[in-house]
Amino acid sequence: MEEQSFSGTGGPSRDQWAIISTNIAVALEEVRRYWFNDCVEYLRTLRDTEKEHSHIEITNTELGGNADLAIRAYQLWVVSNMLAEKKYIPPDEGQDFADILYLQVGGTKIHNCMSYFERYKKASGGEQMTLLCADVAGYITEVVVGVDVIDLLALDNFFTLVETTQIVLAHAFGDEKTLSEFRTNNKS
Repeated sequence: MEEQSFSGTGGPSRDQWAIISTNIAVALEEVRRYWFNDCVEYLRTLRDTEKEHSHIEITNTELGGNADLAIRAYQLWVVSNMLAEKKYIPPDEGQDFADILYLQVGGTKIHNCMSYFERYKKASGGEQMTLLCADVAGYITEVVVGVDVIDLLALDNFFTLVETTQIVLAHAFGDEKTLSEFRTNNKS
């Protein structure tokens, strides 16, 4: 597919929204799987290398259940904020585009996904990070993990999810300026 840039054009036309939204949803799924696998590996490494965490049992290694819903919801939170900030879609049409994207990302579990979304929306930035990492770690281990484990997981992995989700959105809208900023920031 030929990449298009919508910077400064007032955004894509409505007849382009479905394909743009589908491309975003597919890319976000790939990011979710990759990030979840990183979380599993991180917890496994923590268990195998840190004596105080040797009790951690890795139960779920495939993305699913509440972890999938939680990550989907947080990605939608990140996307919503970036859409509003960058104005890839004109503000008066933003909710219409978001509805399409939310349905594609949330799928048949959209109501459950939006429950997580509302939790994250009500929390501050640091609390969002803790809630998401607790949701994911709890799914992986099937137990409530300690705050120390959640904090370690958050510090090591959280910003990767945020940044890759933002990169997906910038790429979908051909925002070379933002993509260039990500490249520059990652070099330092």
